[in-house]
Amino acid sequence: MILRLLSILLAAALLLPALRAAEARVRPFAAHEFRLGMPLSDFRRLQRFAELDPSERLVCSDDAPPRFAALVRPAQELIEAGAIECALFPTSEDPPPDAGTMEMFGERVRANFLFFRREGEPVPRLTQIMIVMDNSRFERITTVFRRTYGDSPRIDVIGGILMSGASVSNVIYTWENPLSTIQLEMYAISIDRARATFLYRDNWEELLAAVRRLRFGG
Repeated sequence: MILRLLSILLAAALLLPALRAAEARVRPFAAHEFRLGMPLSDFRRLQRFAELDPSERLVCSDDAPPRFAALVRPAQELIEAGAIECALFPTSEDPPPDAGTMEMFGERVRANFLFFRREGEPVPRLTQIMIVMDNSRFERITTVFRRTYGDSPRIDVIGGILMSGASVSNVIYTWENPLSTIQLEMYAISIDRARATFLYRDNWEELLAAVRRLRFGG
């Protein structure tokens, strides 16, 4: 009995480093080069933004001078909690139709990026990516996500009402790893738009906690 117990303890001790190494290899999800948890400074330096058409620019809510920063402004509670939002915006008077969009997952999409600095962290990190796209190709988008993030997401069908007042059965695919979550929704705001939301969970939960403290005190 003692020998068996010692064998179990020895096996556990040998397995622990492997488990720790596997955990260390887990990384937050990424949408192309936009990986959850990346610092805002690294995000600003991405090559994609260095190659923008002159008719558009990357705008963040903490930009100075604030001429364009007013174009992208998260909810007031998020600002007070320290969140910073970034997006592409047209900057010319007669921009081309796709100005302010970017290509992701084979589609032209509009994307917003939310950053937050957790307590004890030196820099804001990418906490939420929200991507809105045409849902007429939702089946193709779902296939791309399954190939990229895994073929066994959780699937929920939830009734809801859009801003137009239309009632829909929203299909939501969810992928999770120990650090992050992706939700792909068939409908977002309007009947013709799908949405993908990427969340860096610990940062997101701390941001929500900061908003609750501002709202309710404590």
